[in-house]
Amino acid sequence: MRSTWVVAAVGLGALLAASASGQTSSPTESPCPEAEAVLRVGARFHCRAELGDDPDRGVARLVWAPLQALLHERYELEATDAEVAAFEAAMERLEAKQRAERADRLARVNRDLARGELSPEERARQEQSKQTLESLAEHDARRERERAALTPAQREQVRAGNEAAARSLVSQWKLSKSLYETYGGRVIFQQANPLEPVGAYRAFLEERRDAGDFEIRDAELRQAFWHYYVDMPHTDVPASDVDFSQPWWLQEPGSDSP
Repeated sequence: MRSTWVVAAVGLGALLAASASGQTSSPTESPCPEAEAVLRVGARFHCRAELGDDPDRGVARLVWAPLQALLHERYELEATDAEVAAFEAAMERLEAKQRAERADRLARVNRDLARGELSPEERARQEQSKQTLESLAEHDARRERERAALTPAQREQVRAGNEAAARSLVSQWKLSKSLYETYGGRVIFQQANPLEPVGAYRAFLEERRDAGDFEIRDAELRQAFWHYYVDMPHTDVPASDVDFSQPWWLQEPGSDSP
């Protein structure tokens, strides 16, 4: 049972995690004939059969694998123990703040309902809010019961999992900051990365493509690969709100009223 701040990385974050996890190899000689290749990464050619059940994701994984090493050579991306501890502490504070806000909101909703002065429409809205808030409160209580019932070995497993997730997210932020400061460009919101510099990723990938690091030979696979960076709808972060001066978890968080 992980803390609620341990979210599954989505979008680009998931692809980077997959490519960094050792799921692919890069032998010097390719078993795929060049004439049949849909992808070239470095000197290796890849046939469609090597891309797995999800070819688009397979291309992204293979392209990003060697680029991850290059990024680690360029930038200092490893999360320090102090940075991980600060992240975990900030997330615990945020969870506590959100629980308190929800409890306060539920108390106000109950007071409004008890007064009996609401219109039918407003009463229905408040009843829905009450149901949502009570469900969240029960979820919090259930998590606390589950946490209390963990064995020492299970607690250590949870702690290690949370620490690994925190380390990954800190490293992801350091990469986002480094790429944005190098390339600038469009920034979008993602749940696991509130400031994802998708424009900087695009510029970096175009740079490495033009340098010959990879070539997506199949037109459909090529379009699918670039779609995320070029024309996929995203939630844009206004330029005035882009702030990499400190990690997002150390900036003032907002509330999450239902």
